[in-house]
Amino acid sequence: MSFDAFNERRVTETIAAARIPAILALFSEGSCVAAARPAFPSVTAAGHAALWTGAFGNRSGIAANTVLRLPASQHSILETANGFSAAALRSEPLWIAAALDQRAVFAHHVTQAPGIPGYPTDDGEPADTFEVARRRAQQALTSRRLAVLNGYNAVLVAPALLTAADVQLTVATRWRGLSQGSGAPALEFDLPLSGDPLVRGRALHALLRLWPQGDSVQFFVSPERDLTTAIRVWPHAEERAPVRGRALARYFSEPVVLRLADGRRASMRLRLFALRARDTSFTLYVPGMQLADANRDDLTSEYDAAVPGWVGNSAVSLWERGRFGRTLAQGGDGVAERRWMESAELLTRGFVAGSAWGWRAQSPQLMLDYFPLGDDIDHALWGYLDRASPRFDVAVAQRAAALRAEMWELVDLRLAGLMELVRSSPNARLFVGGDHGMRPAWRRFRPNAALREAGLLSLDSAGHIDLARSRAASANGYWISVNRERRRGGIVAPADEGRVMDDVRRALLSVRDEWGRSVVTQVSDVRSPDASALGIGGVTGGDVYYDLAPGYLWTGGAVGPVVEDAPRPTGEHGFPSTSPDMHTVSCAWGPTLPAQRDPEVQPLTELSRAVRRWLNLSDILGQPSNK
Repeated sequence: MSFDAFNERRVTETIAAARIPAILALFSEGSCVAAARPAFPSVTAAGHAALWTGAFGNRSGIAANTVLRLPASQHSILETANGFSAAALRSEPLWIAAALDQRAVFAHHVTQAPGIPGYPTDDGEPADTFEVARRRAQQALTSRRLAVLNGYNAVLVAPALLTAADVQLTVATRWRGLSQGSGAPALEFDLPLSGDPLVRGRALHALLRLWPQGDSVQFFVSPERDLTTAIRVWPHAEERAPVRGRALARYFSEPVVLRLADGRRASMRLRLFALRARDTSFTLYVPGMQLADANRDDLTSEYDAAVPGWVGNSAVSLWERGRFGRTLAQGGDGVAERRWMESAELLTRGFVAGSAWGWRAQSPQLMLDYFPLGDDIDHALWGYLDRASPRFDVAVAQRAAALRAEMWELVDLRLAGLMELVRSSPNARLFVGGDHGMRPAWRRFRPNAALREAGLLSLDSAGHIDLARSRAASANGYWISVNRERRRGGIVAPADEGRVMDDVRRALLSVRDEWGRSVVTQVSDVRSPDASALGIGGVTGGDVYYDLAPGYLWTGGAVGPVVEDAPRPTGEHGFPSTSPDMHTVSCAWGPTLPAQRDPEVQPLTELSRAVRRWLNLSDILGQPSNK
């Protein structure tokens, strides 16, 4: 199980014990290491690839959330691929190894899934380098003993907060069943779908049915303009009751089911915060509709029927943009936070139900699982709690801390649900990890701007990086790449690559802020003695990596100042994995497992090895080949 952005000290030392009893039980009753050192850079795609494959990015190919494309001769240092996609994976994930070992496996919303790993090859690698691995993956993914789900690959309806001002209301004349009853007037609008081919030709229609006296209105949603089968969405004020002891997300609608172009189904639950007959005004939260992509089509529909309305994240982006109303940092009255909290409840409800369904319906000998809420919470709130920030505000920090504690209670409920599953099976064991930690930030650093000022990077007339005149550049902000000749458009000869790395190091370390303070505090490169152990470099990674002074995050643009204030305080990760605030957790827990604590910090990849040992699986680890 991976809890996104899970760092033991950041949680246990800042959240009241009554909010997180399951989390505290994990650390007091489990077998845990002092901390787990994640991937470098400490980002989500790379951290999870390390968990699933037991290899860091220099071997797995998942060097960050975006990775350099292969083969190098056909792609420049600015061309990247999606690190969350299976297409970028160069190592075998645990679900394939376990399934081929005749184990029943349920992988619940794991990264780099559910497709066959792409096993991309670089120049100089034989075309059949990964042929055996591809055949293994194909065999495993067609097996009935393997069920792999990933709901993050396709968004069919984007999250939104809609009011009457955001839509075009028209008189409803084509709804079946509308003439029944009172014959009340009605208005309609369509909920916007994404451009995904799976929803092409489909629609979701919303109906506001007014009663003749004008003192009542009903709200319905249907894909068919049929009132007899439409889902009624009832309005209710924002939830304010504590989360424990009641149903989560209890005021969301029944699921609205959409049949897709390929025959599969997806669904969504809606939340109506307000509905008024006098002026047909409403406030509708659309949490979004995501496809539970799976290695078998029947599994997608089975999952959606069992866990209708699953969503992959809370509505943190809507909250940050002020779509829920003025936020706590803007002096809001708390309504925006209550709405965000309900979206987090819906997220938690779906994941808990999905895990329970998989445990029951798939009877797995190995279940791999995930939960993103901790990342949503602390990206949004952690920056407001740092007293070192010049923007620290006591009143805002108190409100942020209270909201954060409520939300981490949902993370605790998620863990408690998994512990209950383990207790139901006497031989089960729960392994808990994470992908990275979190650090407060309120200023921005542009590595490409620093390279520009040092003469290592040039821009064209449109403000884009001109590789014909640039010796180094950063495609994603995580690292700097030497523009070597072996890459398309590269200009740096092999004999000069080390010299360029040295120049990049000097350029980064020379950056000062307005007060003369160093911005870059540490620089490493692929020649460092510990580069391989840290997982930096590799054919899809960079050449030079760095750490920043407290309060700084990076951005990938090349235009603008080298340093500046960020729009708002945030929590950030992606910094060196050796930094304690980037560390995550690694624990094993079970009713028969003795409590113990290893005082050492271990690589996150050791958790995958521990699972393999527990299941007595062969330890593939690294790049599969024809050997």
